[in-house]
Amino acid sequence: MAWNTALWANGIVIVLAIVAATIIKGVKGSSDQPLTEYLLAGTTLKKGPIISLLVSSSFGLNALLYQIWLGYSVGILGLVAQFAWVASFWLLSKHVKSIRSQRSLHGLLGSRFGSTTRIIAGICSIVGILLLISWETEIGRAALSGLLNTSAETKEFSAETASEWLIFGIVLGCVIYTVLGGLSGNARADILLNLTKIASVIAVMVLLFHRENAINSAQFIDALWPSMEKFEKNLGVGGLITNIVFSILWQYVDTSTWQSIIAGSKSKLEDSISSLRLTALAVFIAPGIIGTLLGIALTGASNITSDNVLSQSVLLSGGDSNVILFFAFAIIVACMLSLLDGYILAVAYTIIIDITHSKRTIQELDNNYVHAEKLLVITRFFVVCVVLIAVWGIPQLFKSANLNLFDFVYVVIIAQLALIGPVLSAIFKRNPAIFPMWTVIVIALIVGFGVAYIGSVNDIKWAIDWAGTITAVISGSIAWLLSSRKHTNSGDRNG
Repeated sequence: MAWNTALWANGIVIVLAIVAATIIKGVKGSSDQPLTEYLLAGTTLKKGPIISLLVSSSFGLNALLYQIWLGYSVGILGLVAQFAWVASFWLLSKHVKSIRSQRSLHGLLGSRFGSTTRIIAGICSIVGILLLISWETEIGRAALSGLLNTSAETKEFSAETASEWLIFGIVLGCVIYTVLGGLSGNARADILLNLTKIASVIAVMVLLFHRENAINSAQFIDALWPSMEKFEKNLGVGGLITNIVFSILWQYVDTSTWQSIIAGSKSKLEDSISSLRLTALAVFIAPGIIGTLLGIALTGASNITSDNVLSQSVLLSGGDSNVILFFAFAIIVACMLSLLDGYILAVAYTIIIDITHSKRTIQELDNNYVHAEKLLVITRFFVVCVVLIAVWGIPQLFKSANLNLFDFVYVVIIAQLALIGPVLSAIFKRNPAIFPMWTVIVIALIVGFGVAYIGSVNDIKWAIDWAGTITAVISGSIAWLLSSRKHTNSGDRNG
């Protein structure tokens, strides 16, 4: 069987299996709280499904490929940034009680600092996550195209055309089960997807370590502990610090993380805390450890980048190339589905609850059942719109402007990290004493984008590398300096 045909067949089977399983489990009868049921799974999710949602947002395709590249480039030092990512879950677990009392990240900001702050923060999240979805999709296109070229079965279609059709199939499956199942359906689908990712990565790693001309134990030790010259060449101190800052702060400003925690707010407080801490352990193992080991298994290959690690794995594998090709494709499908579903729903949630109804709570909206049902239809419509804009609209816009989407990763980081000061101030119950808190977000955005722009125009690499860190420092320091510890009851707790 031609491998193009096999890839198509497996893609269709995987997508249909996930859709069927989620429809059976995720689609329920009518609820007296339609929006809460769809967007927050009725706040009744148990520990297992919550962990599956949290792991999915940390185990996307870009996260895995980058971790594999770090393992190849700097060995065990690649786990330093992953350890910071793990620490972010642990730190956030100390604030679970405050998070569970809310109904969104931006609702917390609204209840503390007013609807203007809530709306501006929501817009930042929407812009950042839309670009993140686009970025993940573009990585998927590149990875699929590389695999199709590697399979040498591109006579009828070009690799680019074939990969685009595969992207369409993956995204269509994601939209179907997200539209029908909501957060509850996503959680159950992600359990299967996470198991698929872990099993496939381990299979590829084992096959590469047992390939002909695989590295020996001495080479393994050398790859595990790289020289400082190799570290400086591939990552450097500045790149490592930026990674650490971004990683340790991300969960505080990731709307999908907050959405997942809130979805379990009817369970015991201890369950929510342990869910975050077990997630920390899980993501350190996968993609952390297994991704790093897979990267080390590629030692000896040349011209390895984060874009081609899967196709290079196929080329290195010799007689096992067809088997690795299958697992590589499964990795791409599972990683993309499990990341996209959560972020798509998070954007739709932000639009409906935080932007268009910034002065009302989700409970108030659900109290008018007829209106809530209409809003649910609109929410599902926005799920489709988010996909069309992020997967095809934004990439086309960048191509028309002759811009490279991958060069704008700092936009994602800056847009999200600009919120860190107000979020931390809200968690620690500080109130703005001089200026409205939304001005902190605006100042951080101006400074962050200004530094990134100067760096890109003048080809100053450190400015681009440090733009996210500078944004976080500005946002955090100004919010803290301009706020007081005194806290008053601001009304809306459950935005």
